[in-house]
Amino acid sequence: MVEALECLGVPTPRLNPDLKGQAEAEREFLQEFGTGQMHHAWLISGPRGVGKATFAYRVARYVLAQKTLIQEDPAQTLDFVYNSHTENSDASDVTMLLEHQHPVFRRVASGTHADFLSIERGVDEKTKIVRKEIIVEDVRAIRSFLNKTPVEAEWRVVLIDAADEMTTSAENALLKVLEEPPRRALLLLVSHNPNSLLATSRSRCRQLCLKPLDTSILTTIFRGYAPKTNDEDLKILLALSNGSLGLALRLLEHDGLEIYRSTNTLLSNLIDLNISDLYNLSDKITKDNNHDSFLIFRLILNYWLTETVKSKAVLGARYELDITKWIDIREEVNNLFNKAESVNLDPKQVVLNVFFAIAAVEQDDFRGVQ
Repeated sequence: MVEALECLGVPTPRLNPDLKGQAEAEREFLQEFGTGQMHHAWLISGPRGVGKATFAYRVARYVLAQKTLIQEDPAQTLDFVYNSHTENSDASDVTMLLEHQHPVFRRVASGTHADFLSIERGVDEKTKIVRKEIIVEDVRAIRSFLNKTPVEAEWRVVLIDAADEMTTSAENALLKVLEEPPRRALLLLVSHNPNSLLATSRSRCRQLCLKPLDTSILTTIFRGYAPKTNDEDLKILLALSNGSLGLALRLLEHDGLEIYRSTNTLLSNLIDLNISDLYNLSDKITKDNNHDSFLIFRLILNYWLTETVKSKAVLGARYELDITKWIDIREEVNNLFNKAESVNLDPKQVVLNVFFAIAAVEQDDFRGVQ
C-alpha cells in the first residue's frame, strides 16, 4: 500500500508533515501534554487510511522537538508552547506541525534521531521478504532503548506501526514495558483494530480514536493527489472508502473502479449469473497473486452486502419478508474472506464461491415472490 500511494505522490507517514481533519485529536493530546502529566502510552486507533500513523509521527516529532524549541527561545516553556496553540483558538487552529526543514523532522524521517525508535514488520533474514507480523525480537529492543538516558531530547519515543501486527509473544514482551515504563518514555501504538489486542495492553494505554475524514476534507485532499479523477468516479471512491483517504487512493491505484464496475454488473444480474464474465473477473482479481486487488474485491463485496441488507430490511418491513438469510450470507462471506487469509485458500475459488453463495440467496428470493 505504501508503494502504491507513493506512486501518486503521497508521502509515507514518516515523511508527511501534513495532517488534515484530525484537529480534535491534536487538541486532546495537547491538553494532556500541557498538564506535564502525560500518559506514557497512547493507543491511536481508527479506520485504515485516516492518518493514524501520520498523527503518531506528528506527535513523536512534536514531543522530541520541545527541548530544541526551548533552547531556541528560553521563554517557551512547555506551558507556553501548549498555551500558544490553545488560548483563544478553536479546534481548527490547533496544530503540532513541524515543517520538514526542521532538524528534528529530518532526523526522525531518516531514522537517525537518537531518542526515537520505530517498530514495524521487519525483513525475514532467510527469505529477504517483509514479514507479515512484528515478532518478539523486534519488540525486545524497546526495553533497552527506553532504559537509556535521552540524548537529544527530554523524552524517548517509541512508535509501533501497527500494534495489531504483533505476535502474541511480541505483545507479551511489550506488556512488560507498558506495566513498568521508565520516566520520560512515550509509547505510541498505531492500531487499526484495537480489540485484537490483549485487554491488559489496552487498559495500560490512553486511547485516542481518530475519526473518518469529512467528505469535503477528503475530496479536497484527494483532488490534490488525483486531480484528473472525474466526479462520478470520485463519488464511487469516496462511498467505498468510508472516510479513508488511504483507501480511496488505494482503490484508484489498483484498478478499484474497474473491479467495482465489473463486480457491480455481475451483482445486478444474479438471477442469470454470467459465468463467463465471473471467471474473467476472478482471473483479473487473482492475476499474479495480486493481494491488493483481492482486498479491493472484498471491500466492494462488503459494501454491496451492507447496502443490500439495508434495502432488503426496508422491503422486508413493507412486504413481511424474512431478511435473515441476507444477514447470514453477509456473515458467511466475511467468514470465508477471513478464512482465505488465515489458511491461504485459493483466492480465485473464494471469488467464485462468494458469487455462487450470493446468487443462491438472490435466486431463492426471486422464487419466493413468484
